[in-house]
Amino acid sequence: MRLRALWACYGLSGATIAFGMVLSIQTFPRPFDWTRTVISALASRKANPAGSLWFAAGLGVGLALLWPIAVAVSSRGGATTRASRRSGLLLRAGLLCGMFVAVERIVFFHFSDLVHKGHEALAVCAFLGIYAGEVGLELEQARRRVTAIWMTVLVLLPLVAAAGVLMLYLEQRQLGWMDHDGSGDPLPVWLRFPFWQWIALAALWAGLGHLLGLVREAEPPA
Repeated sequence: MRLRALWACYGLSGATIAFGMVLSIQTFPRPFDWTRTVISALASRKANPAGSLWFAAGLGVGLALLWPIAVAVSSRGGATTRASRRSGLLLRAGLLCGMFVAVERIVFFHFSDLVHKGHEALAVCAFLGIYAGEVGLELEQARRRVTAIWMTVLVLLPLVAAAGVLMLYLEQRQLGWMDHDGSGDPLPVWLRFPFWQWIALAALWAGLGHLLGLVREAEPPA
């Protein structure tokens, strides 16, 4: 019964985020292109004044619904190893930072005007926390042979690619952020930061579902 509730939370999380995103896109002031528009723009009162609340609220509620799932996958099999406990803490810290991002987008018109790079810092902490937590838990399950190596690779591959582009963005902000490189030529889709940011969001959500699936397989309800 508990696992059914966790899967319900997981499905409701995805539906809540998707619902908020659809409503927010409908009020976006320009044609929406997810390969050129960063996630935070949908939730920004500055960039999307009419629809920012929908996506910010959907994201915050959606991440909150993932909290009991993070607790469950972190404590799977007792999570007695130091690596498992550390990964679980990182995962929950990332979700908490993500919820703070949603609240920040709702409360403040432009948070970075008040705290230098405040929004960016929260968003990076959210991504890195969830990313490191999921990667750590996936590798731990592979080490314990709970899941096949190829499945772990399949789950982690888009996360690794997204992290690589994030590092590129942090080093050379214009390359991943803008639509054009220094010569003025359009960047290919695979070099655009928004493209990989959306891929990372989907991959992180799917990865958590995979970890929850391992709990179901290894520890079926009585």
